[in-house]
Amino acid sequence: MVALLLLRNVVEAQWEKIAHAISAGLTILVMPLTYSIAYGIAAGIVAYPLMKTATGEVDDVGVGQ
Repeated sequence: MVALLLLRNVVEAQWEKIAHAISAGLTILVMPLTYSIAYGIAAGIVAYPLMKTATGEVDDVGVGQ
């Protein structure tokens, strides 16, 4: 049931933006590989600011975002 609810958000992800695509893709990939939703979400949360920094959009990420 949880997987079906999460899949609805896959369609709404901004796949054309590289920072969003990599963090969302990493989240989707880590969840089944680790059997943990928490690890998948943590991977996406960590990957997003790293990708924003790598693409030079560090101003978009602030403390607490």
